[in-house]
Amino acid sequence: MRIGLLGGTFNPVHRGHLEMALGAQRHLLLHRVLWIPAHVPPHKRMEGNATAEDRARMVQLALRGHPGFELSRVDLDRPPPS
Repeated sequence: MRIGLLGGTFNPVHRGHLEMALGAQRHLLLHRVLWIPAHVPPHKRMEGNATAEDRARMVQLALRGHPGFELSRVDLDRPPPS
């Protein structure tokens, strides 16, 4: 099984993220793409009021209707920083 990993702050998740992931899925023949929102990114300050849980929910909503795309909580459920 071929699995791709897509990590980021997704603040907010947008069509560019989806297009990039769809292109990678198609080009690399990926069975699954795991989307991994950063809990607390060490390299930049988070803008706005979206919490990690808010961003995870946004990702989850964006992935509806995209077979093989899945939210991973691997970074959200560990202590910060990411």
